[in-house]
Amino acid sequence: MYGVLLTGASKKTHDIGGKAAGLNFLLQHGFPALPTGVITIDAFLHFLHEASVEPLIERLVAAADTETKKLLLTEIRSRISVQEISEWLFTALANLITDIPADRYCLRSSATVEDSSETSFAGVFESHINIPANDLVFRLRDCYASVFSEHALEYAQRSGISIKDIRMAAVIQPVAKPYASGVSFTCEPDTGCSNNVVIQSALGFGEAIVSGELAPDTFVVNKHTESIIKKSITTKQFKYRQGYSEKGGIIRDENDSLTARMPSLTDDNVRKLYHLVRNLELKYAIPADIEWVLTEDGYFIIVQIRPLVQTLSNENFVRYTLPNDLTDAPIIKGQPITDRIVVGKVRHALTKDIVASSEDVIVAKHIDVDWIGNLRNAKAVITEGGGYTSHIAIILREIGIPALFGAEGAFDTLEDGATVTVACNSRPGEAWLGALDYSETTYDLKNVYQPKTKVHLVSSSLAGIDKLFQLPLNGIGLVRLEFLISNAIGIHPMALADYVRGGDLPANVEEAIRNKSEGFSSAEEFYISTLTESICAFASRCPDKVVNVRFADLLTDDYLSLIGGNLYETQCEANPMLGWRGTTRLIDEDYRAAFILDCKAFQRAIDECGFTNINLLLPFCRMPEDVSMAIKLIRDYGPSQAKIGMMVEVPSNIALASEFENLVDLFLVGPMDMTQLTYGADRKAKKLSHYNNQTLATKEMVKIFLQRIPGCGKEVFIGGWPLFQYLSEYRQVQSNNILHLVELPDRMLELFENLRILEASISADEKALDQLLPPIASSW
Repeated sequence: MYGVLLTGASKKTHDIGGKAAGLNFLLQHGFPALPTGVITIDAFLHFLHEASVEPLIERLVAAADTETKKLLLTEIRSRISVQEISEWLFTALANLITDIPADRYCLRSSATVEDSSETSFAGVFESHINIPANDLVFRLRDCYASVFSEHALEYAQRSGISIKDIRMAAVIQPVAKPYASGVSFTCEPDTGCSNNVVIQSALGFGEAIVSGELAPDTFVVNKHTESIIKKSITTKQFKYRQGYSEKGGIIRDENDSLTARMPSLTDDNVRKLYHLVRNLELKYAIPADIEWVLTEDGYFIIVQIRPLVQTLSNENFVRYTLPNDLTDAPIIKGQPITDRIVVGKVRHALTKDIVASSEDVIVAKHIDVDWIGNLRNAKAVITEGGGYTSHIAIILREIGIPALFGAEGAFDTLEDGATVTVACNSRPGEAWLGALDYSETTYDLKNVYQPKTKVHLVSSSLAGIDKLFQLPLNGIGLVRLEFLISNAIGIHPMALADYVRGGDLPANVEEAIRNKSEGFSSAEEFYISTLTESICAFASRCPDKVVNVRFADLLTDDYLSLIGGNLYETQCEANPMLGWRGTTRLIDEDYRAAFILDCKAFQRAIDECGFTNINLLLPFCRMPEDVSMAIKLIRDYGPSQAKIGMMVEVPSNIALASEFENLVDLFLVGPMDMTQLTYGADRKAKKLSHYNNQTLATKEMVKIFLQRIPGCGKEVFIGGWPLFQYLSEYRQVQSNNILHLVELPDRMLELFENLRILEASISADEKALDQLLPPIASSW
């Protein structure tokens, strides 16, 4: 048969192609999809035979040099484009049109190699939107000819596919008139995190998104809480709408300023789409890339589903890490794909004709799938337009080329020939001038020790965090709110608080706040919403495991680096390490308004977004009275039920341990501050730096602390292997408290090996230990 109407009955991909097979799956399981007809693979093979191109294809497969291949591709496409349409093909199309009556149609490629779990061929073959019935047969020829384009051949060769094995079917559907369109990924395509659904959307037809022309709106919904945890609304300068001329097609319309800034989906739309996509994923049983349309009358229709290739390996991975002492700010940010850091030289590209070398970081205004062949050797790609749901982003991810999309101003900012470091292992991805000395660490997951000790990650960056959760981690032991404020907000919190209260601020500070809060209902909403999203991003990585988030503990000199910081900070505080910091600052009348904003962000993340796995930590607690006041403010303005803990890092915490014990739910021993205060050595003082690595006295302080809270049954998180290595000594005094370990990402491989040795040693001496404390399992 040359034409079939899809009904959901069993069909084989080798008969109807990958895209049609996905649509048939939708119909089979009752999901909203358009009536669909298919011009089959047999029709394609018959057509090629009539065009007498088989011998040319054989010569193409055998050709060794590029020029010969180009000539043969041109000849094949030429023969296809002039081949007369036989009666059998007219009849097949006419029958489908009779079964699917419509004013205008879409004709879409559906190759056997397309939309598979190994290759997507996203955007490589030709599809046509909004064409009249009498034009379908000619567009079908174009679709057939696109199998033999240079970029199709390049992609096929990189994927280990012979072009003679590509078989093309074509999908025929009526046009769905869209209010908005977009793409949904059932896991995060840039990280592989399977806990969240990513939705990207724009007004009108989705061509602007998949072509990479437009930076779409982005919504992230967590599967555990089913709450919207991220909402990023872009300025959408244009949209594609249906053309009504004789030839049809789509027309680009410029949006007015109000329309350009409005969300393409309401929150209610997002929730409805999430449930549709989530149900589809559960039925599909693997991560999926789903294209959809929101019709003008308010209904969602799925127009495509294909497997989304996972980015995480189950055996090993490489973690890329930037230098710890990096102080320079990145000069470009964008949406990253392909989790890597690379160093290369900037090469500007205005057209697809540029041929990238192995050292080139190609910087362009916009790229699409036609560029694939010439980008195959690029070290990285940076483009001002597009996003990670575009066809070219999908293909670059598949072939392993790191890239930044939506990097505004990159073309003018990055000078041709400049050396740059491109980091695609964080969100957003970033680029720095010069060659940074980054590191690579390979983890072999099969050989990682599974400890009895509960290990928790310390990280205030999402860089590589999803890969790390392939290790035997029990959650995130510490996220520092000050880093989230610095990175996501960049404005002194009191400047925002005073702006909200109508305070008199310098013009440059007010302008910065207005610019940052554009698109939000108020500056306060900008702060709370942005901070909430940052907190939820961490909580969503492990929604069934603990995430300890510490309130901000910036020092006065750190606050000075924020916009408006000079208005609120002492310019030359004698010793910021021992100055106006910690819980003392949070509850102070001169800072309390900012602390209340943080409390509101936590309230939204926990009570509204539903992340009950979040625990709150108070920093640098000098007195029980300070903790008591902070807890009252948290309960007044923040979450009502969340656990509240405190950092143990001041000697008064040891001396008054029993009083603090009555106030909080958990403790985290902060090794750096505890060490500097135990040895009386400012950890920022270069002459005293060797004291920073001392542990013996600090270890004794931890033992005293545990002795003073012998029966409270609290969870006590101990910061870092240098302190935790004394576990056997802590166990002799810790009673029924539960000891956990928190550690930095770059120490993980060494950490698990150390735990293997430590736990074996404790187990060997278990009988002797049992005479001194309850059974060993009580700590693990």
